[in-house]
This record gives sequence, structure tokens and C-alpha cells, in this order.
Amino acid sequence: MSMRKARSPLYVLLLSVALVLSLFFSQLPNVYASSGEVIQNDVFWKDTSDNPIYSQGGHVLKEGNTYYWYGVKYNGAVTYYNNPSGKNSDSSFNAVTCYSSTDLVNWTFQGNVLTSAEIGNSNWVGRLGVVKNPNTGKYVLLTQYVGDKGDGILFATSSTPTGTFTYHHVQSTIANVVNDMSGDQTLFIDDDGKPYLIFDNTSGRTHMYVSPLRSSDYLNVEPATNIYNSTSGGREGTVMFKYNGRYYFCTSDLHGWNASHTYYISATNIFGPYSSESVMEGSDNDFSHVSQTGMMIPVNGSSGSFIIFAGDRWSDFAGNGLGYNQWVPITFNGSTPVFHSLSQWNLDEDAGTWSVGAGNNYILNPSVEADRVSQTQLTGWQNWTNLSGANPNGNVSGGAHTGRWSMNQWYSSAYAASMFQNITLPNGTYTLKAWVKSSGGQNAARIFVKNFGGTEKTHSINTSMNNWTEISISNIEVTNGNIQVGVLSDGNANNWVRVDDWSLVRVDGNYIKFKNRATGLNIDGMGRTSNGSNAGQWSNGSNGNQQWVIEYAGSYVKIRNRDTGLYLDGMGRTTNGSAAGQWSDGANSNQQWIQESAGSYVKFKNRGTGLYLDGMGRTTNGSDLGQWSSSSSNNQQWQIVGP
Repeated sequence: MSMRKARSPLYVLLLSVALVLSLFFSQLPNVYASSGEVIQNDVFWKDTSDNPIYSQGGHVLKEGNTYYWYGVKYNGAVTYYNNPSGKNSDSSFNAVTCYSSTDLVNWTFQGNVLTSAEIGNSNWVGRLGVVKNPNTGKYVLLTQYVGDKGDGILFATSSTPTGTFTYHHVQSTIANVVNDMSGDQTLFIDDDGKPYLIFDNTSGRTHMYVSPLRSSDYLNVEPATNIYNSTSGGREGTVMFKYNGRYYFCTSDLHGWNASHTYYISATNIFGPYSSESVMEGSDNDFSHVSQTGMMIPVNGSSGSFIIFAGDRWSDFAGNGLGYNQWVPITFNGSTPVFHSLSQWNLDEDAGTWSVGAGNNYILNPSVEADRVSQTQLTGWQNWTNLSGANPNGNVSGGAHTGRWSMNQWYSSAYAASMFQNITLPNGTYTLKAWVKSSGGQNAARIFVKNFGGTEKTHSINTSMNNWTEISISNIEVTNGNIQVGVLSDGNANNWVRVDDWSLVRVDGNYIKFKNRATGLNIDGMGRTSNGSNAGQWSNGSNGNQQWVIEYAGSYVKIRNRDTGLYLDGMGRTTNGSAAGQWSDGANSNQQWIQESAGSYVKFKNRGTGLYLDGMGRTTNGSDLGQWSSSSSNNQQWQIVGP
């Protein structure tokens, strides 16, 4: 996006906690093994102080072993975070923020480094970068700007990477550029430290450019080189990365705030000649994980290297789901980049390696937000119907479970139809979940899984469900590396079904135990299968009552017992010393826990009650698992161990 549209970045928040510790991953099979940190997409991120991260349309600068992430905080991002039920158009500028990290996952807020007090009133601020000039020793921030100081690219300087930055000037034109100024832009710093502005032209955006910054002080964009012209529509979201000596200039469709394919051209010289344009492999089935090219972050470690695609999901202005920052790995097949659309993955910055997360959702475009407009053929999904010349399948805007869109089956006369997705995935045991609404009255309507090496499993949805209801199909044993998931309706006239927020998560191999630091006992389901029964504690054993699965619910976790099938539940009990219970799967906050780090241990805070799981000093087998308000007691500290 750019200043030429009413467009504003969203805010973000970094995961409040790395959902699984290194110790936990060391106990898992290789498909899950990782010594790194967890990146969880499709949620609002939080910083290390548990506050929302507000940083969009920005840039990451590495200085020594520290990464500095700069971006814009927009007032509309705060609004949407507090109530993500509808998009807004408030792209008004609040501040340029700065966060620091040594692992690219845990980000510490360093402050607002540029505000309106310094740059005056503005209509647009965004698409910025920061680089240190070796001659002056100054850190130079440049950003698109329309406001009291002028119209163009604003420059500001600081003596430190964490600011604050002082206004310098606004450059109003760039030589050799159609219409004299950038449309979208980012900053690229080459291996030799030289910075370049990567951009397209304003008002049309069909011409792509590379411009160096003035070497003496980096306070001016030098005349541009036109490296490519699009003949198939405008492009925006201009970013660049370099891998194995090759430059990749990436763009998105001109879709405003919405998601897009990722396009790229490449060359061995930054000024070209460049290859013809291609769609990046892996970005097509969910439009870049429902995001737009935002920035690229190189990761170079002791054991490998890859690129992080740091996508902007402009959900506050497009209403297309949860989370503003969608970061996924890019790898290479020779010189061909491959986009890996993952909801969860593990990043080891030191080693320069990554792996698929234990809680990854294998369904692409699960919330059907990628398409941005009404469609009968949804991105990543296939269709079937018995009708000729009509299609009951599609999407519908408004009233979705999350975001703007949900999957929809309906027709004015009797029909049969299905929407489905064929997925390649590791063998193992999976659980499928989806949120559904239904008119009821169909001859048949069901969510199904099949072609996984076992007998088809279904969940009927042909009864009236006027409110969003979560359904699940468990114990799906994949043995052939494939699965088909979908929805099928055999409906009468005007029967309808809506489906949203699909998930398919692997659940085998990641059973764990929770051992209390003070009591030495493990959390135990006690073989109790009745809703409302208390969870207990017992000395270490090999039975399934002590084995639990962590599931991911946005930025929270749910904890399910292997034997009882019930989830740890706060039971709405807010009194210190009250027992923690168990209950069948539900969407209420009593089953949602915040996992907090306590050195080599973890603590679990209930979202509903605000209390923490507590061993209560009870060392007798069969004693109840308790809850207590936050303290430093060892009774609230749990060690995650393998089964």
C-alpha cells in the first residue's frame, strides 16, 4: 500500500509466549523437532511485556546480533485489535515504533521513535526503512509522507538505532520516475552495506525501479533505474531480497488492502537485466497466507540460510481475519524461491534453520479470506455440483465467524454440492475442526475427511444451527500421506450451510506431561470422563491419564487429556484454592490458557478465571489440581516432559 490510497498498516502483537519450549520439542519426533522459537501466524502478536506490537509497512535492520524492527502504528490498528469484527478506514498516523530482538521471535518495545510532534500533521506515513550511514554515523529513517512538511519521501536522523529521530527534510521528486514519486516502496540493504530504494511509480504502478541512496549521508534518493514494466496490471508491495548472489524483486497485485499472489523477477545485477515475471511457488493457494508482500528478512546461521517472507495482512482495513503480520519461510529449489504457507513454524536464528510447528494447520485458506470478492471457486478449494449452469458453492460476506467471509452452499432449487481440499501431509493422527451454521432440513449435509488410508469419517450438520458451532472429527489416522477434507450438501430449495475457520492439526507424537516443581507430581486426568470432574495429580506413570496434548486457539492454548478426551478447564472458579476441572471441547474462555515462561519452567494462566494452575503443595497421589492467583511459588511452575 502507499500514501496514494487511503491505506494504513495494521498493528500487530507478538505472541505473548513461545507456545512450546525447546525442552518440549526435544521430546518430539523429528517432524516436530526444533531447538528454536515458535512463530504463530493468524493471531495478533505481542511484545515481551505482553503488549500488542504495532508495526506495519516497515523494515528490519540488523546491527551486530540485534535486529531492530521499525514500522508504523496506525490508530485504526488499535481499534481493530480491540474489536476485530469489522474493517475501518482510520489510517491516521500515531507513531513509528521500534522493537528489538536477538532471535526474530521475541520482540522488546524500544519506544516510539518518530511522532507527529516531530513531523507535523499528516495524511499518510508509511513504507519506511532505516539504515546507518558509515560517513556520518547517523541512522537515517526514510518514509513515504504526505503532510505539513510536504509530499514525498521524508528523511529523519538519529544517533542511535532506538531514536528518537529528528526531522531533516522531504524529497518531493525522484529523477527518471514516471509521475516523479514512488507508489509503494521498501528499503533494501545489499551485502556490501549499500542501501537502495525498491519501488514502483505512483498513479499507475506499472513501472518498477531501483534507486541508490546518496552515499555521503543517505539523505537523498538518487536517480532511478527502471528495471521492469508490468504488462498485466499494476503492481505494489515492492520488496527485494538477495540469495546466493541473485536479486529477487517481488511485488503483489494492485488489490489495495487485500491479499495477493506474490510475483517475482530476478537478476544477478541489482540494475538488471531481470527475468520475466513469475508467481512464487506456494503463494497461489491462499494468496501468500492471506497477506501482501511487506518486507523480506534474510536468516543466515551456522547450519543454513533462508528468507523470511514478512507479509502484511491489512486486516484492520480489509477485515480479512486476525493478525497483522504473517511471517513464513522461503526456501529455494535451485534459484527458484518456494513459499511455505504455515500457520505455525519453528525458527532457530542461530542455526539458520526452521521446521513445521507441532500445531500447524495444514488447510490452506481455512477462513476463506483470500479471495476478497464474491466467488464460486474459492482459492485453494475445489468444487462439485450436480447442477448444470449453476453453482451452489461459493463464499458470502458478512456474519463470518472471523473476518469478512465464510464458505457458503445455497441454491434456490434442490441441489447437491461439495467444496473440498486435497492435502499432502506427513502420516500421523490428526483432528479436523470447523465452525458451521446450517439452515437444517437437508437430505444430508456433512463435514467429511476421506482418502487418508482409512474409512471416511463424517460429522452431520443437517440440523438447524443459527449460531456458529464448532464441530470436530478426531482420530484421523493418515497412512498414505494424503487427505481430502470438505463439506457436502444434498439440499432442498433454499437450504444453506456456512463453514468458516477450518483446522487440521496433527495430534500424535506430541503427548507431554506436566510435572509440578514443588510437589513432583504430574497433572492427571484420573480416568474421569464426566464434564466437571476435577483434574488431579499423581506420581509419574506411563498411563494415558498423565499424557496431554497442547492445542492452539489463537494466542491461547488448550490442554486435552489423552485418555479422558477432556480439556483442562478453569470451571469459572475465581477463588484461590479452587480445583481445576475437566470438560469436553468447547469455545469458552475457561478452557483457554496463557502459557508463560518461568525460566526452565512454565506457568498456565486461565483466560476465564485469571488464576494459575497450582500444585497446592499436595504430595498425595489423587489430590486435586488447584488454581491460585499469580505468585512466584514453585507450586505454579511446571516442567514439560515427554511421555
